[in-house]
Parts: sequence; structure tokens; C-alpha cells
Amino acid sequence: MVVVTWVGPLFVPSTSGRARVDSLTQVEPEDDPSDAVVESLGARVGATAELPKGFAFPGFVDAHAHLGRLGMAPDSIRLEGDESLSALRRKLHGPVTPDAWLVGYGWRTLTVDTAPTSHLDPTQHPEPRRVLDELRSDVPIALTRADGHALWVNSLGLRCAGIERQTADPPGGWLGRGRDGEPNGLLVDSAMELVRAHIPPVRDAALDAMVLEEAGCFHRTGVTCVHEMVVDAQLFASLRRLEQGRTLPLRVRAFIYPEPDALAMLPERKVAPSPARLGVRGLKLFADGALGSGGARLSTGGGVQPDSASRFRAVIDKAQREGWQVAVHAIGDVAVRDAVDALQVAPPGARWRVEHVQVAQPSELRRMAALGLCASVQPLHALSDLPWAQRTLAPELLVHAYPWRALRRAGVRFGFGSDHPIETSQAATTLWGATMRQTEAGVQLPGEAQRLDRRDALWALTGGAASLTFDEPWLGQLWPGFRADFSVWDTDLSACTPQSLLTARCLATVVAGRLVWER
Repeated sequence: MVVVTWVGPLFVPSTSGRARVDSLTQVEPEDDPSDAVVESLGARVGATAELPKGFAFPGFVDAHAHLGRLGMAPDSIRLEGDESLSALRRKLHGPVTPDAWLVGYGWRTLTVDTAPTSHLDPTQHPEPRRVLDELRSDVPIALTRADGHALWVNSLGLRCAGIERQTADPPGGWLGRGRDGEPNGLLVDSAMELVRAHIPPVRDAALDAMVLEEAGCFHRTGVTCVHEMVVDAQLFASLRRLEQGRTLPLRVRAFIYPEPDALAMLPERKVAPSPARLGVRGLKLFADGALGSGGARLSTGGGVQPDSASRFRAVIDKAQREGWQVAVHAIGDVAVRDAVDALQVAPPGARWRVEHVQVAQPSELRRMAALGLCASVQPLHALSDLPWAQRTLAPELLVHAYPWRALRRAGVRFGFGSDHPIETSQAATTLWGATMRQTEAGVQLPGEAQRLDRRDALWALTGGAASLTFDEPWLGQLWPGFRADFSVWDTDLSACTPQSLLTARCLATVVAGRLVWER
């Protein structure tokens, strides 16, 4: 017997708040293994896989994630957010093959071992390449920041990429420079491509394996559908191979980054939304970078615009002609304003999206609602960024940071994402961040008035997120006629104490009526 907590439309639960499910009937036509539906609640209707006793929820929908690990290789060195120099030295001193690069991902700051309270912020340090050179100089090194918007490179890496004093900043990015004007090893946003173009690409088989590994991470947290937000040609091909081989273990809604080779793989017009495992929903653009990397465009100044005005026009024209959604990355308040300006031509009911909305003026939220624009927001960014934002954002901007309740009050359709692997894919931790707005250590962060109640937060992880890609007819609820995607937890996430969210464990995950993971 599984106790099911049902989160219904308009935040109204069923009469009792819970429904008892004896079983699920599998309906799997051979031509579409994604079509298993919930046939009945509250009555024994057939056999199903044995499930652990617990609390079942609709499969969580992650409305912004990166199955492709933002282009990182499967063997990339995994860095901690706050990495000590001694730990980094150990990770960098492994054997390498000729012509190989040492590639890593995940740093935010570096702890100086001799002074535990001192940190190096590689986005501010005058000579980050020299710090890396002291750790290892015989192999090119490229370490990507956790937000995916900055790269830290040693001197050999700069030479391999042909980056020198005369190298100009590319449009939409910049090179850090030392006091002598020489490149200092920091590359932000589009400048990262100057180095990445020289790093050997991931092999197709390795990418397929990595996508399956990442899918397993989502299964362990009860996520059954992800919105993959930066799909290039290689990742698109990988997802297609897995879908065609019937080995794609969760539902993926793809947003294509508009490079020629990826656009060439699209059909001429958007296919009507369906519950299929893989569905291309739209095109992705960037209006700025990230807060922590210094690329967010704020009204107090600074930031970069990776995609040009001409690319915006071309992509939006294509979306209007062919019926695609458009999703625009916008973190700073200037970027949010410009994104709303660009998206105001959206056809009625198109559900074009603004991703992140980390700093936004109330007037822009009202405009989004009036235009029918949607928002995909990531509560865990507040936990990781707000301590930094308190030191760097002007007070008049800090009050408008991470405006979740303001989005709801304005009437903007929104859903939650994790931005995995930048943040954890753990849905229960997202609930904690959205409802408590404090670190796991209990440090209260600014903007308590922006906290959501538990029911609203659960909806943003289920039906709300599903609706951002027109999936609400079949995903986001555990109810007759909906696809049999759900997870079972040892804790009632709808009613447990806030602290229990941090220890809650997913016991099993079901996609399309099939048990895909069990603890």
C-alpha cells in the first residue's frame, strides 16, 4: 500500500488530502513505451512492481538542468565549491596522456591552506594562472567555475589556445588581465570558447554513458522529467540515440542553442507537444552571464551579453515562423528587462520563458504576467549566491533578488529547476530553499518575504514546471489519465517539519509505469 499525496491544480488537494493507491495498471503500447498511465486511484486494478511503503508524489519536473554537464567530459576533475589549494594540488597531479588537457569543473573560491579564513576568488584574483602554474605547469589546465560562466586556465593552456597580450576580448565575454596587461588566466562567458575549441571533444559513446549516469542522479531524487537547457548538436544526437534505442530512462524537453549544426537537426516546424520521452520544445538565448562570475547585467553596471541583438532577432523570427518556444537566460535586472523587451512579440499562449530571474524589478514581473511570459527559477541559487550577493549587490537590488513570491503575486506562470550540475538535483533540498530561504546550516538569508509555502513550492516542482513545456495534460499530477511517473519517499514532503526536508530520502522512482530506481 502506498500513501499518495496529491498536489492538484490551483494548489487544491483532493478532499482528504491523500488518496490510497493499491496498484497501477501498466498500459504500454509497443509503439510508445512512454504511454503508461495511471488508470485508477483507490481501487485494486492490477499488478505492478513491488514498491516500498512510503509517501508517493508526482514525478518531479526539473525545469532547468543540464544532462550534458555543460560540455564537461566524463573524466573531468570534480571540484568542490570552496576548494582548498592542497586538495586541488592532489587532484591535478595524476598521470596524463600526451596532448591531453586536465579539465575540471565546480570551483567557486579557493581556500588558502595557511590561512583557513582567507579565500581566493579566481574571478577577482590578479594572477589566477600563476596560482595554477605553481600547482602544475607541464600540462594545459582548464577549470570551469560551478556556474559554467567562467574558466580558469594555466599559462600552458593559454599558449595552447594562442591567447596572448594582443588577443582582444570577444563579443559577449572578456579576458582577465594582470596589472601588466597580460592575460591572467580568467576567461568569462564567450571568451571561454577561445580555450574550449582546443580541448578534445567528448566521444559519442562516452557522452551517451554520461547522460545515463546523470539520469540516474535525477532518479535518485524523484525527478522523472528534465528541461535540458543547452542542447548542442552532439548532445542532441546522443539524446536521439538513447530514445531510439529505448534506453532514455526519463523524459527530456530539449531547448536547442542556435548554432548552425544543431539547428540543422531540427524539423522544419515544431511538433505538437506530446508525452514522448524526448521532445524538442524550443530555442535558448543568453541575455547575460552569471552573478558569481561577474557577467550578470545589473542596473548598477557591469556584465556581458553573450548573444548579440542580431542573433536575438534571428532566433525570435525563426521561433515565430516555426512555432518554437524561446527561453532566455537572464539573471541581472537589466538582462531581465531586455529579455522581456525581446519576448514581448511572443504569440498568444506561446509560453516563452525567462530563465533564472535572479534580480528583477517588480515592474518587469508585471510585464511578464501581462505578456503571458513564464519563468523558470532555481531556489538553490539563492542558497549558494545570496551570501555573496549580500556583499556585492547594491541594497536597492538586493531587495529584488530571487523574487519567488513576487512572481506568484504578479501572476507569472513559473516552475522550479535545479540547474544541475551547478546545484544538486535533490528536489527536497529545493523545497527547503524555496520555503525557508536559509542555508542548511540555518543562516537566514535576505528576502524572507519572498519565501513560498510548501504547497506552492511542491506545485512549482510538479504541475507548474510541467506546464512550462505544455506537459500539464499528462505530467505533474498523480491522477487517473496522467502518465505513471512518480516517486516514493520515506517522508511526507507536503507536511513534514522543515528540517526533515534535509534528511528526506527518495525510496523509489517510476517512469512510465516502470520502476527505474530503488534504494
